[in-house]
Amino acid sequence: MRFTQTFLSLLVVTFATSAFARTGLPAAAPISSTHRSHDAIDWSIQMVRQVTNYDAIEITSHISNGSAGQFTFHTEPKTNFVRFDLSHITSKGNKSTASRKVNISIPPQGTLRNQSGNYHPKPKESIWSFHVDIRTLFGKLTPGQYTLQIRYPKSSFELRNTKLKIEEELLSPAVTFTVSKTTLADAVRGAQPLLITLIPDGKKGPHGTPTGTLTNKSKNTIAFHAYMAFAKGDKPGFKPPLSTTMGYSKWHPRFGWFSRPVGFCGTGLGSFELKPGASVKLLLTSYTTQDGIYRYQLTYNIVGTKNNGTAISSPVLINRFKGIVD
Repeated sequence: MRFTQTFLSLLVVTFATSAFARTGLPAAAPISSTHRSHDAIDWSIQMVRQVTNYDAIEITSHISNGSAGQFTFHTEPKTNFVRFDLSHITSKGNKSTASRKVNISIPPQGTLRNQSGNYHPKPKESIWSFHVDIRTLFGKLTPGQYTLQIRYPKSSFELRNTKLKIEEELLSPAVTFTVSKTTLADAVRGAQPLLITLIPDGKKGPHGTPTGTLTNKSKNTIAFHAYMAFAKGDKPGFKPPLSTTMGYSKWHPRFGWFSRPVGFCGTGLGSFELKPGASVKLLLTSYTTQDGIYRYQLTYNIVGTKNNGTAISSPVLINRFKGIVD
């Protein structure tokens, strides 16, 4: 993950650099930890190790063939269970543990996602992988430090068509992460007045995409990339709410605002100009599916100059978590 310093014209917009631009965020970057659970099996876990009390706490689990040959990984759907073990150390040093047993062949709906199984893996090929927001297993996590490890009991699987034997349970790497307390007020605090404003309006556009209003309060015309509409029989043109090359940044109380890269298709893009005092409705198209506190960001150019800027929205809280899934 890389974070880019954005230099804005003082005539157009001012903001607190310390609250937005960061050069590197190693402690919040996704981590990958691989554990050689057995000569035949590799197990890796990926997750972000610095999160807030509002964030989705996502992990990606990969079990793969770590041997030099192909084998059959046999499971029975009714007995294909793994156990998630979660330990918690509070700020006062108190420790608690919790466990959750999950059938990964028939998981509770809304827990394990994007599963893929390969029962005849070649060397280095994936055997079983899934994503899970661990809040769906343990509920909303209070601030503190946590360690997660997944156990795959010997009774849940069997290796066939190989001389390799596994006599004990498989263990994932133990991954440690920290949940920090924050509020929407923390994210809003310290924001500077902007001459190019981007304000979410709480409404929905096509396909349920949220919308907001971009207003040019400066004395300069600005231009930004937006997708043109192609109506039958008409020339291509712009039809609000506009879909743009919008990005976003995410809030963490320890690191401030940090950006995430967003890719776009260039087909159909045009340059939309917004004159001083004018406003236009936009689709907030970088609306993330994960929980957390975010700001939308739109890069623009001051027409007639080489100066660029970034319109930054007021912070928004995305919180779709419904509770533990049984």
